[in-house]
Amino acid sequence: SLLILGAVILFTVILSFTGILEPWELALYDTWFNLRGTVAPSGEVVVVVGIDDASVAEIGPWPWSREVYGRLLEQLALAPVVGFDLILDVAGDPEGDQAFVEAMGEHGGVVLATMFSFSEEDGEVYTELLVPAGSFWETLMATGFVNTPEDLDNKVRGITPVDLNLMDEPYPSLSIATALLAMRRTPDDLEYLGHSLRVGGRVVPLTGDGKLLLDFYGPAETIPTYSFADVALGRIPAEEFRGKVVLVGVTSPLFHDQVQTPFTKGNMVLDG
Repeated sequence: SLLILGAVILFTVILSFTGILEPWELALYDTWFNLRGTVAPSGEVVVVVGIDDASVAEIGPWPWSREVYGRLLEQLALAPVVGFDLILDVAGDPEGDQAFVEAMGEHGGVVLATMFSFSEEDGEVYTELLVPAGSFWETLMATGFVNTPEDLDNKVRGITPVDLNLMDEPYPSLSIATALLAMRRTPDDLEYLGHSLRVGGRVVPLTGDGKLLLDFYGPAETIPTYSFADVALGRIPAEEFRGKVVLVGVTSPLFHDQVQTPFTKGNMVLDG
């Protein structure tokens, strides 16, 4: 019986390495969420400010002057950390950019997004990191990349928490960079242990390929979500955001920034 058990285990391990079992593993992962259903976010510490259709209709055509983001930050003064899931690698109008720089300085807790861009030439693959435009570095507090891996069925079930190729030390994703700032930590506090990531006394398990599997709360807007225009124009009391970590990103389907998750099709900021 031990020989049979050993053979079964060996066979299963071989199948796992060949990837034959991956579709079944992914289906099982999704089934777990469907059986469990939606759960309320614990403590509601994280909220989303979404650039939705109503905001574009009221504020005006995209792209907006960065002065608009400065106005948003004024309304989020009581939120200790604000992460922008927007690629601002190109300078905009000088006055608008300066207004955003000053607003970030006043706020003191802004994280901006970066993104890895890949190109191929003569059989060689080149990687470029798109970073915030020059003036924004004067007052931003942190950056993190937004590239998100998809499984073979084009669903997102996890993130790459850190990149190990760009720098000598782990470079965090936007979500990890935002969490670090909220914890009053820096990327220097990250310790990559192969199958886990440690920050101080906290250890987060990783998959064999370095991904952090997500424990999704539920479908779109399970995380408290506010319209960008409502917040930036002062229609939501500033007290609503006291002590909250705020993620700002596009939620309108017009931007085509959508992914599939175990729960639904929708924007990663909402589905996560």
